[in-house]
Amino acid sequence: MTNDTLYTPQFSSSEFRSLANHYRIRGKRVDVNYAYIRKNACTAFKRLINDKTHPRYFLSRLVGRNIYGHFHIKGNMAYHQAKLEDGQDATGALNLFVYRNPLDRFISVYLNKFVRREYASDILSNYRTITGLDPDAATIFDFLAYAEFEMKDLDCHMYPQKAHLYEIEYLAVEMGNLRDSMLKVLRKDMVDRFFVARVNSTDSDTSSYARFLGDHCARDLMELRSQGVNFGKSNLVSGELERVVREIYWQDYEMLDELGSKEA
Repeated sequence: MTNDTLYTPQFSSSEFRSLANHYRIRGKRVDVNYAYIRKNACTAFKRLINDKTHPRYFLSRLVGRNIYGHFHIKGNMAYHQAKLEDGQDATGALNLFVYRNPLDRFISVYLNKFVRREYASDILSNYRTITGLDPDAATIFDFLAYAEFEMKDLDCHMYPQKAHLYEIEYLAVEMGNLRDSMLKVLRKDMVDRFFVARVNSTDSDTSSYARFLGDHCARDLMELRSQGVNFGKSNLVSGELERVVREIYWQDYEMLDELGSKEA
């Protein structure tokens, strides 16, 4: 398939939804309403959005009405939100979201939050509450069992990608082609600043380690990482893992199939 296409999601009554915040970004020809989906290059977009301080945020901090730091999602970003609704015509703006392979995203959440422990306090707390288990002792299969709980009770990093979207037309951008796609909608200087180097990447597709690590807990994987061992997706994937991820994230796999059929 090619790497981006126009897509209007439709939801059945059985589909989970948790609408994402959408943020207005000054585009090259038209402004962009960007859907914030965690683990889908969201850190790069967060840096871009927060590059400019919104005057209302500056004033709210000055008078003590906003207690959140500049880069907090409830800080400066909150004043850049675009107000959207299902069926809304985005005249004068382009709606955009970034998508990726659901299995890659699932493994990336585990490695980033349970092994690397980057801004992970909320999801680790949620894991303890839902499962009653210690996240240090969580293997990738324990993490998979956590993902099988009721979706609405899980941390927001676990939500399906499609669930974040409104029923409006989007430009769907494949994460692996992010820079080239963003060059079509943003100025080159902005793309060069924010979308050249990968930020917050777990490099889940690369590994120099041959051993299967699916039976290793997060604590053991942290120790391996501290020893300089380079491991990733290929060390954690099994047929059973992929099968269950496909069952949990059926919405996303159906979306990828629809995007593929549009691009055929």
